Amino acid sequence: MLIRLIWDVSRNRVAHINKLPAIIKRHKMIKKIIKIKGVGKYLDYKINRELWDGELSKENVIYGENGTGKTTLTLIFRSLSGKNNLIQKKKTFGFAGDQEINLLDDSNNPYEFKGNKWDKFLSNIEVFDIHFIEDNIYTGSIHEKNSQSNLFEIIVGEEGLKLKRKSDDIFKLREENRRDRKRFANQLKFQKNSISESEKDFLVKQIKKLDIDYKQIVIHLKGIQRELGEYSKNIFDKYVEVLNEKLKFFTPYIEIKKFSKTMGSGNQYVSYFLLVSGHQVGFEENSAVRASFKYTLSEGDKSALAFSFFLAKLHFTTISDKIIVFDDPISSFDYARKNSTINQLFKLSKECNQLITLTHDINFAKDLCKRFSYSKVKSLKIVRQGTNNVIATHDIEKETLSGVFKDIEVLNNHIIYGSNTDLEKREVIRCIRPILEGILRIKFFRDIKFNEWLGDVIRKVNESKEGERLFRLKPLVDEISEINDYSKGFHHSDSTSAWGEVINDEELLIYVNRTLKLIDKI
Repeated sequence: MLIRLIWDVSRNRVAHINKLPAIIKRHKMIKKIIKIKGVGKYLDYKINRELWDGELSKENVIYGENGTGKTTLTLIFRSLSGKNNLIQKKKTFGFAGDQEINLLDDSNNPYEFKGNKWDKFLSNIEVFDIHFIEDNIYTGSIHEKNSQSNLFEIIVGEEGLKLKRKSDDIFKLREENRRDRKRFANQLKFQKNSISESEKDFLVKQIKKLDIDYKQIVIHLKGIQRELGEYSKNIFDKYVEVLNEKLKFFTPYIEIKKFSKTMGSGNQYVSYFLLVSGHQVGFEENSAVRASFKYTLSEGDKSALAFSFFLAKLHFTTISDKIIVFDDPISSFDYARKNSTINQLFKLSKECNQLITLTHDINFAKDLCKRFSYSKVKSLKIVRQGTNNVIATHDIEKETLSGVFKDIEVLNNHIIYGSNTDLEKREVIRCIRPILEGILRIKFFRDIKFNEWLGDVIRKVNESKEGERLFRLKPLVDEISEINDYSKGFHHSDSTSAWGEVINDEELLIYVNRTLKLIDKI
């Protein structure tokens, strides 16, 4: 038999006899990433406790610039759910050894990828990434059969997929039966003069047996497909309702209007159309009647549609069991949609088993961490180290400080820890003038223009008259001038820069303290 299936008419079932890796039934979290070798940008990643101990928490935000390896991490999680071949497709360029991955779950069970396969799977992982969008929602035309079939699988859920798998298996068995009958019939027809009578009798008996089996297979196939049809009809109606509810979080003018189900070559397909601002939008590019999906929706609209499909899919699962992974969920989103995404992720984090969000947008990562609570969320960053990329703990608040606050942090750290090198000391001095300019611009935003610098401010203060806002700085103008003169002497861009001068540590500490006290007075 070409397909390794056993047909059991008495029990009305089809059973696979292919061996598969064990699937952990009790749903767990991913606790630790120990090792990644030869996968994408991770040439030889292993735990470095100075950077990160490898442990994940319930809520995780991983920031990385484009090209650092976010998609690779996402692919590893997707592969762990039951797809061995994905890791091989992401082998590091020029890497000649065996790919290896080692993870732990929260019961300290190890998961090892070696010899091109996982030793066991974690089946409770759901992934939203570019592949989800391309494979399931929109690849140029929703009428591509691959997209339609995948979309069907999203909508019908686990119960529907069980029925679909039964239908697929029986359909394959029917096709195998047809091939065997044709092969035996051809032997009987074209080789009748070269085979014995006993061989002819054997072929006739086999054809009759296959005919009987075929009738049983067809009866069973129709029953399963009828059951799937009834189930999917109810699900489609519910799915449309939930999907439109999710869409409202991201766009008020797009609505899914209709799902339809068709059959072809044993597969079930789904198609739909949209209402955009009340107008019907189809997927045929050359249609003279309908507006085109491809040209009507922005990239943000398409991302919102895909994200809503994913959220609707989760709605019909036992979400408390799930490890949910998002790779750049805000692609092409504007500010309002980013906030809506944060709200949806926060809600999911309270309901799911574990949430892992990867993003290239550092401000989105910061806002998400803030919403989750910094005390609970695990904030990580993917860092380049030569030809190898590593994962490190991320102080995202510090990294996202704006210019003035970042410069104040430099001065404050100098007071606490000191500065060891001449270059570090010059960086401390370089921060003094921008801090004063920034604070003064914020405090006196009506009086100081953005193209005016500290020297201009001092001049304006000296020229100010009683009753003007800048006039109250006159008692501080000498202090501002002295600090400015000190800083200006070491400033990179200043033509009077005293780069040849030795920095006096005591004098530097005095001027740093004077600057911070002056900020309090301003």
